[in-house]
Amino acid sequence: GAAGFGAFGFDVPVATNWTYGRYQVSLTGDDYSASASFELGVYRKPTFAVDTGADVGHAYPGGTVGALSKARYYFGAPLSDATITWSALSSEQAFAPPGYPEFHFGVEHGWGEDDDEAGARSDVFEGIVVTEHAVVDAMGESRFSLTIPTALSKSKRVTVEGAVRDLSGNEVTGSVSFWAHPATCYLGLRVTEPFNTVGATVVTPFLVASPTGEAVFGRKVELALFRREWVKEVKAGLG
Repeated sequence: GAAGFGAFGFDVPVATNWTYGRYQVSLTGDDYSASASFELGVYRKPTFAVDTGADVGHAYPGGTVGALSKARYYFGAPLSDATITWSALSSEQAFAPPGYPEFHFGVEHGWGEDDDEAGARSDVFEGIVVTEHAVVDAMGESRFSLTIPTALSKSKRVTVEGAVRDLSGNEVTGSVSFWAHPATCYLGLRVTEPFNTVGATVVTPFLVASPTGEAVFGRKVELALFRREWVKEVKAGLG
């Protein structure tokens, strides 16, 4: 029946003789219609687990990251004669070295600016970047390697998954994530005064740090000061 704000609900009884698969529920009114679907299946408790790890937590342009998946039955024996599907998913994510909460790392866009207007390069290292199929060895293990592109303009969070499927069709996935950095160090700036008066001296402390937070010395740094202006334009029009 109707409730609250005109919403309502109903139960769909599932008969014991229904076959497994996808079902659709449709609702039709005088001047509207809606539908939703659900999957009917059976839950099978996995008999094995998959542990996936990477040899590094931080990667850099041109480097190679190795991953290892180990499939084991819960009673301890390795799972052999099973297939594994490797996949790597990369997504842009802001990164800041630990230990410097007052400093800003990365490119800051102004109001109304997008990546192209800010001069950023587009990356092809985005989304599902690779998928491979293999078979685990007699010890239930499989290795995978991923090469980081040399033209990487932004920090990425990369997740590598190893999906193992046994002879019965049961699939269990193990995953591991790491950072892909555009360089081996980051430049951080700290704004002491966001608003200044004419003739005032602007003090901008900066530092260079590694992705793990260690201070980096001996690097050449170039600083530039830009003046940004916003112009408001009002045009006559409808409305």
